[in-house]
Amino acid sequence: DALPICPKESEGRFMQRMACETQHVMFLTKNLPDREPEKQRTVEEESQEKQPKKKKEFDKNKLEKVLKKKEDKKMDQLEKELFQDQVKFGEVAMQPPNLTVKPRKGIQKVKPGERQLLLKN
Repeated sequence: DALPICPKESEGRFMQRMACETQHVMFLTKNLPDREPEKQRTVEEESQEKQPKKKKEFDKNKLEKVLKKKEDKKMDQLEKELFQDQVKFGEVAMQPPNLTVKPRKGIQKVKPGERQLLLKN
């Protein structure tokens, strides 16, 4: 990367500019960290070794929980698809479906004669 003399630039000014550029390059090379890829790998490995066992176990348990949730969600989706009726276009229902299960939180009506009386013998 040769730096030519700019038009209308005196030789003294050119020498001053080159001196400034060389000082800047020297400053940058002095302040840059030494590049040694072998040492960087060992630093990364040490940081992984320094990670506490509890943290590793916690991460492992968290990952297992997430995988279990995904599996449960997938199973629920499959179950939902199994219990869904496939209705063809134009199919006619003759009567509504018979519900045999009582609702969990439904209102229970008291029929006459089934009420518990206090003085019943």
